[in-house]
Amino acid sequence: MQPRASQRYLPIVHDDETPPTQRIIELAGMYWRYGYRRITALLRREEGGR
Repeated sequence: MQPRASQRYLPIVHDDETPPTQRIIELAGMYWRYGYRRITALLRREEGGR
């Protein structure tokens, strides 16, 4: 039996995703503990407020 912590999921990258979706995936990869609200806040901060 293999320990659960040793298994890793490799995400499937699709080329037809829109740039905002790609950026969400990048941020989620960098900040994997952040939820959708915090990722949304990061995106809004990048685009200049709002």
